[in-house]
Amino acid sequence: MGKDDVISVIVPVYNVETYIERCLKSILMQTYKNMQVILVDDGSTDSSGVLCDKYAKKDARITVIHKKNGGISSARNAGLNVASGKYIGFVDSDDWIEPDMYQSMVRCMKQTGVKIVRCGVVRNKEYKLNDSALKYQDKVSYNIFGLVESASSVWKNGYMCNKLFAAELFQTEPKVRFNVDIKYVEDQPVLLDCLIRCGGMADIAEGKYHYFINPSSITGTEFNLNKISVIIGFKHMCKVCDEHIPELSDLFKSKYYSVCIGFLLQHKVRKSKIHKEALSAEVRKNLKEVLKLKNMSVKFKIVAIMLSII
Repeated sequence: MGKDDVISVIVPVYNVETYIERCLKSILMQTYKNMQVILVDDGSTDSSGVLCDKYAKKDARITVIHKKNGGISSARNAGLNVASGKYIGFVDSDDWIEPDMYQSMVRCMKQTGVKIVRCGVVRNKEYKLNDSALKYQDKVSYNIFGLVESASSVWKNGYMCNKLFAAELFQTEPKVRFNVDIKYVEDQPVLLDCLIRCGGMADIAEGKYHYFINPSSITGTEFNLNKISVIIGFKHMCKVCDEHIPELSDLFKSKYYSVCIGFLLQHKVRKSKIHKEALSAEVRKNLKEVLKLKNMSVKFKIVAIMLSII
């Protein structure tokens, strides 16, 4: 395994002292050893940064970046800026991965010639591994998807963390980076940008990435105004489809306007004059286009009409 086969694994770290060691151990115990592990301490106020430094002293593959808090997109960009590997991977600091995840992905990429490989995601409320994963690593089968099918799946499988990317997708000018203004669902626009550059991806159906469901977290259920930033990314994806995948334009625009209308139905948004006026103007300005969309529900079209005449 040569220097050119290095995987740069980027891990944003922010106040995860309870989980960071579990995450790091799962990365360092990979059967694929040729890695550059980039830990980006995004201004943690607990002992997370200290733990990162401790592990860096133990393993030369680890690089630690300490920076002012800027959010997950800013942290990932900082990691991308110093990544030197042939491949790029992302792991969230409260999640963990199967021991053979990256080995399986590199093998798939080399055998199929694709530049993005994804695996299944397992949702866990407590730590566990798939005991059978290593037993059958030589019998893994792959599915290969073209651009249209891959782009269509962005809505349901838009995570960056269960994928391995050829580094050139991020490093070729103009460089693909995360939009720091997007505070929610920041992965999907970047994934679509990468898909446009390579034309599709391969899939390993077996679940090798473990997404931790934190029972004490309310971020998944409580609405906050930061979530509105998702429309920045969705609007970008609509533009990308118009330019590169016109057959998906109707689908992506239907999703975009549905999200705009959905936000307008939220009580907190209606109380925020700035957000309410901006979203209402977007729907009102594009009402004719909204009404023509085939993938837009009749219910939301009716709401769009009502919002346009209020």
